[in-house]
Amino acid sequence: MKKGFSLIETVIVLSIIGILFAFISYQLSSFGDQARFKAVTRMIVSDLRLCQQNAITQKESCEIVFGTNNYKTDSKVKQLPPLITIQNPQTIRFASSGNPCPGYFGTIILTLKKQTAKIIISSFGRIRVE
Repeated sequence: MKKGFSLIETVIVLSIIGILFAFISYQLSSFGDQARFKAVTRMIVSDLRLCQQNAITQKESCEIVFGTNNYKTDSKVKQLPPLITIQNPQTIRFASSGNPCPGYFGTIILTLKKQTAKIIISSFGRIRVE
């Protein structure tokens, strides 16, 4: 009676393990992209709300200028991670009341591959994500 596994059995088991590892690593890499995308979206919303609060407390207008791969707040330029882009660059300006100035509100659309997030700034100053 033989003890142990044959070479063919060992190769088949290692092949199955390799295929499973490749599938899992692919899924984890897309999970990392999703997490990074959500973090960038939250960071932009947080900066918009901070600008809104600064406009109220300092009693002067505050603005954020969006480009395709960056945005500028209070003379600080923040770069977006690679592959994340802003589809409709624009300027958002908040008046001292905390409401956006006329013509300076709207929707900012972020994209990463097939993912899309809309940051909506209403004319009343409400900031939300869809």
